[in-house]
Amino acid sequence: MALQSSGTITLAQIQTEFGGSNPISISEYYRLGSYVTSNNTNIPTSGTISMNQFYSGVLLTAGSQTFSSGNSNFTIPAHNQMTIVVHGGGGGGQGGYGYYHEKGGAGGGSGDAGHRGGTRTLTNTTTYVGNVGSTFAIVVGAGGAGSGGVTSFGGSQAADGQDGGDSTISFSSSVFMTGANGHGGNGSGYGGDSSGSGSGSTAGGLGGAGGNGAGGPPPSATSGATGGSGSVVITWS
Repeated sequence: MALQSSGTITLAQIQTEFGGSNPISISEYYRLGSYVTSNNTNIPTSGTISMNQFYSGVLLTAGSQTFSSGNSNFTIPAHNQMTIVVHGGGGGGQGGYGYYHEKGGAGGGSGDAGHRGGTRTLTNTTTYVGNVGSTFAIVVGAGGAGSGGVTSFGGSQAADGQDGGDSTISFSSSVFMTGANGHGGNGSGYGGDSSGSGSGSTAGGLGGAGGNGAGGPPPSATSGATGGSGSVVITWS
């Protein structure tokens, strides 16, 4: 928890925030010394040091958090650098269909060929994510549903697998990062990088894998697999 931004700060409060042992000396608490981390730019590394330079001081600690479903909020910790990786949901696979023994198309992996998902590195700035202690909203895209298999002969084609969902990060209601979804599989094998008879792939190396296209023949053709869920992974140091 950060030190207060005004009023009287005691050496005991500084020790509680940054660590150390008794007896306490203010000279122990230069920035980049044994206790005070680099994010506290108001605190000098040498020379004259005063108590009011510790206003809003906070110990920097490394950490990470992964979001794998639904809607969430993330409160920005003290950091020098924060890395955000956003993956959309993979597309669902198509069910087996009535062209002899053929399989449905596999669902595509997320990433929209890799240019909308991926990694963003953020320094300790308000440009995208606000001040330390601010909150941004996270939506994780679900994997697309697979379609059922056709259970009778006659050349009927199973429905396409469903697209996965985008994953997004928003600050003050404005989306600043998106991991695109993967397309559902169909009879042409359409679905990102996936083929009509293979497993779902991860387009651009990102995101949830697409669901496998299901095998035939009728009347026991199986359903296509659900695409993998998206995710958002945040690390900071």
